[in-house]
Amino acid sequence: MYPALTQTQADRRRSDASGEDQQHTGKIISISIPFWDLDLIEEMDLQARMECCSSRSHYLRRLIRRGKAERIKAQRQHDEWVQTWGEK
Repeated sequence: MYPALTQTQADRRRSDASGEDQQHTGKIISISIPFWDLDLIEEMDLQARMECCSSRSHYLRRLIRRGKAERIKAQRQHDEWVQTWGEK
């Protein structure tokens, strides 16, 4: 069994900025790894440790945020190019 939440942990999970009790919930998703790519799981765990991530989900969120930042940067560069040279 998991240990009971301390008062601080419970407050962090259930209260918002206005002090109202509110349950903050995320989403659980599953990913599929084909049999021939099962070695990717071990590689993901290794890379997660190398990036000091506390879990697989922490690592996946970090990868998604990094990809989002790269996409936004590329979009800005494209917009600047179009603004300078026009649409081709």
